[in-house]
Amino acid sequence: MDAVCTIPYTEVLKIRQQVLWPDKSIEFVKMPFDKSDNIMHFGIKKYNKLVSVVSINVDANEMQICQFATLPEYQGKGLGKVLMSHIFYKVNEYNIQKLWCNSREEKSGFYQKFGLKKTGVTYNRNNINIIQMELNI
Repeated sequence: MDAVCTIPYTEVLKIRQQVLWPDKSIEFVKMPFDKSDNIMHFGIKKYNKLVSVVSINVDANEMQICQFATLPEYQGKGLGKVLMSHIFYKVNEYNIQKLWCNSREEKSGFYQKFGLKKTGVTYNRNNINIIQMELNI
């Protein structure tokens, strides 16, 4: 079974860049909230190699899923499901009432499997269509 562990911020950045923004610098993948007291970074390692990461930002009774990334050769193997299970564990732990994310449009089906719905809010970041999704709990 794949175990979720807390991941250092610097390691999260490497996977984010490699998967989500391979043509951008590490500075580009940094988010304003990354070092806040409300953010947690999690990942899964295979054979001591970090292969999947996600960050969650907790603000009052809301939780945002941020920068979910899995190395391409490990996608489709259930690691995302394991990380989402961990996120829902944290939702219960923190008594969250709303879970949300900004998803790449082509990845929105992944979040829909876990009950998140498209809100209709969209924007474009570097020629990538982003859609806001949420689940009221």
